[in-house]
Amino acid sequence: MTEFLIRNKGKLCGICVASAAPATALTAAGELVRYLSMQSGMNLTFYCGNPKTGDICIGAESGDCGADELRLKVRDGILWIDGGKRGIIYGVYELLERLGFRFLTADCDVIPKGEVLAAAGDLQVVQKPVFEYRCTSWREANVKSAPRMRLNAVLDHEIPESFGGSINYEGAFVHTFGDLAEMEKIDGEYTDRQPCLTDEKTFQTVIKNIRKRLKANPAAGIISVSQNDSHPGVGGCSCPNCKAIDDAEGTPMGSLLHFVNRVAAELEPEFPNLAIDTLSYAYTQKTTAHMDARDNVIIRLCASGKAVAYPLEQEDLGFTESLRNWAKHCKRIYIWDYTTNFRSYHNPFPNFGILRQNALLFAENNVKGVFEQGNHQTTNGEFGALRAYLFGKLLWNPYMSEEEYQKHINEFLEGYYGAGWQHIRSFFDRLHRAAQGDHSGINFVDPSKRFTDPDLEGTHEQKAASFLKKAREEFAAAMEAADEVQRNRIKQSEIQLDVYEWYLCLGKLNAAEAAEKTEKQQAEWEKARQALYTAGANLYAHVLPFGITLMYEDIFHRTVFLTEMPDFTAHPFSWGNKNPDRDIIL
Repeated sequence: MTEFLIRNKGKLCGICVASAAPATALTAAGELVRYLSMQSGMNLTFYCGNPKTGDICIGAESGDCGADELRLKVRDGILWIDGGKRGIIYGVYELLERLGFRFLTADCDVIPKGEVLAAAGDLQVVQKPVFEYRCTSWREANVKSAPRMRLNAVLDHEIPESFGGSINYEGAFVHTFGDLAEMEKIDGEYTDRQPCLTDEKTFQTVIKNIRKRLKANPAAGIISVSQNDSHPGVGGCSCPNCKAIDDAEGTPMGSLLHFVNRVAAELEPEFPNLAIDTLSYAYTQKTTAHMDARDNVIIRLCASGKAVAYPLEQEDLGFTESLRNWAKHCKRIYIWDYTTNFRSYHNPFPNFGILRQNALLFAENNVKGVFEQGNHQTTNGEFGALRAYLFGKLLWNPYMSEEEYQKHINEFLEGYYGAGWQHIRSFFDRLHRAAQGDHSGINFVDPSKRFTDPDLEGTHEQKAASFLKKAREEFAAAMEAADEVQRNRIKQSEIQLDVYEWYLCLGKLNAAEAAEKTEKQQAEWEKARQALYTAGANLYAHVLPFGITLMYEDIFHRTVFLTEMPDFTAHPFSWGNKNPDRDIIL
């Protein structure tokens, strides 16, 4: 097969931007020039106009493409890259990935070596993402890295228009009734209270505030009209009018969807391209029996986070039933998926075995958009960067095989952690084997109670100690093979072991406290307490250099983390928390 030569030793093909190309073609060309310059060591440029044989041309036939669609083809001796406003940039990244480049994080790229770069001479590629909306709040997916990951939204930030812009919500992203309905706050919060959705005053107030926001941003594509957050067992309005709708539909979602449909109908003539997004969450997760969502309504169904190691289809039958039922009642379903441990952000969190299966479940049930929630409030001390990278891959193509998925994991580990990456992979695999059989939820505090050495016969304490010992040895081996930048990344991911060790020491202290109080046991207690203090001090010292500001989800924004030295024998989730008893449930 003939090849299209992009680099042949000292010579590179030219890069042309077609005369009628969209504005983002200039960004696409700039990215192609930047990466080929890094690979070749040459100072490249691009030209505008008509391409020459043997060159790459960007943006000649982009007019009929969807915003995220990309096209690559070799024709008449020219490699053409076309696509929509974002897709044309994705097309450049697709070509570069086929040449061996990898875009792992905002500051970690893999640049292939070699003097020859070539594409297939009969290259013909057309790709469209399965999901129209692709977003994760893992911090490593930011405005710089998102385009390379083919994510088209970044929580609380906008991708620059030069990179095709974002699909963003106008105003607040979620839990908007408090502000839209002008509810009174109690202790600074709306939590656990909902407005009456059959009250005409509520409706008119919400419409007024939406119009006010859209007047400032008439091009907005989505606005959230959604319930305030609530704790388990707390529901919505139960007045006779709301209750009558809920009873007829068999779910409190009845009065909510009735209200949201009415909002959508009111605004559609004035804002025909606007979608009204609402939640199917907590007390509204169950689908309506009869009522359909209007075509300009998005139902954002929230997962429950019931298990770390088992996929939603197997572990959360209520969610799966709601998903399949919503597919009958709504043309535009989005998913809010939970992929972090909100009670302890930096714990070992072995959920990588289910991410592909969950993404496939979404794709096969009419889902149009996915938000993968991570710990956006702070940087991460385990494998957050890997998770962000994989979501970019999965939300673009949830139909990938398990072999492809594992290849993506290995490529990331090697590029991010360096020559000793297989030691990290060994720990990664043992952690996931340790999670098998554990059907408890995603929010847990003590990892040493859940994950122990699966290859050792012995007591729980012996298996936990062995798990930590092997993990420390594997991280140390990876460190020996790494360069300075990679060692820093390994240190950051090793914070999960510091958390594990603290709780392992806590278990030993608790055992010493429960033992008969003899002189020997008193000495053991003092030794255990000192070990716990040392583990806490080490954890604290290790999180500081990485800008980690939170150990858990700060729902009520009460954290004053790192303003004073914490008590290293107290649970790490309480460090800096002014009201830990309210925010955290062990």
